[in-house]
Amino acid sequence: MASFQSRFAPLLIGAVMAGAVAGSKPPAADDLQAVKEREVQPLSLCAPDERVVFNCSTGNKLASVCAARAATGPQPVQYRFGRPGAVEIAVPPRARDAARHVALQDARSESGHAAYLRFGWGGYDYYVYEASERGGVNLVTGASTRIDPAGVVVRGEGGTVRRYRCASGPEWFSRIHDPGFPLAVTRPKPDAGADPFEIAMP
Repeated sequence: MASFQSRFAPLLIGAVMAGAVAGSKPPAADDLQAVKEREVQPLSLCAPDERVVFNCSTGNKLASVCAARAATGPQPVQYRFGRPGAVEIAVPPRARDAARHVALQDARSESGHAAYLRFGWGGYDYYVYEASERGGVNLVTGASTRIDPAGVVVRGEGGTVRRYRCASGPEWFSRIHDPGFPLAVTRPKPDAGADPFEIAMP
């Protein structure tokens, strides 16, 4: 005759498992989105728990803009340049200072658009930019060509110090306009900063 434990153990285990499932809460939508983003985000200088706002390869180094996932309010952002595990530049040094040192500027024309995030620190401005503009017409196919530059421009008191073009990418930059993920940046008046088209296509 089977013992009490052998007869009723499966029922007890099943009840415990059912209770655990019933008592558990489904993951929040924000948690699911974060998991999805971690699965698909590119090789960047951002930490796994940060959101990639901009990322591209400039050849043998990466340029990334990373956003911390603040519990509430706008997300602080930081510009980073270098290699994974060997970041050379991080501006502003403390991401929580982004609201005072980062500006978003964008512009549109009949033929395209341009936008940049400007990170100001230590006498230099780092412009992380992306643009898209309709070019000339292909005489064979009749189709319009497009110019899609992206990269980083570094400016000091004497003007442009360095310009990095994205060798691949950029990725994710459309997030600067995501209303569900506001960034801790200032938005100057259109005529208050450098022309985005001038930065992207000098």
